Amino acid sequence: MDVDEARRVFPTWPQSVRDKFADCLRPVQTGRQPLKLNTCKPWQGLGSGIHELSSGPFRLIFAWKFPEAVYILHIFKKDSARGRKTRPEHVKAVERAWGTLKRQRAAQGFKDSH
Repeated sequence: MDVDEARRVFPTWPQSVRDKFADCLRPVQTGRQPLKLNTCKPWQGLGSGIHELSSGPFRLIFAWKFPEAVYILHIFKKDSARGRKTRPEHVKAVERAWGTLKRQRAAQGFKDSH
């Protein structure tokens, strides 16, 4: 999902989900650790600073390891709220977005902080 699609889809999610995700992202935007709730956990496989927010079947994957911004890598709705692995196409979308972000940052002269 690209940025434009995410901007179109996210507002269609339930207000309670959007509020919960906003509450979790607020400290990150000011340089603090994500809230340690069952809503937010590290995303496995891409290193530190990549986290997953979850609320029922709704997911938002973000990178918070850079000082200039919090980057949303992917949002999606799982087939099931619990018990099912994330579909490979969503994992690949996160990996693609992460690769694109790193290339864009390098082209702009940013250095990785981790």
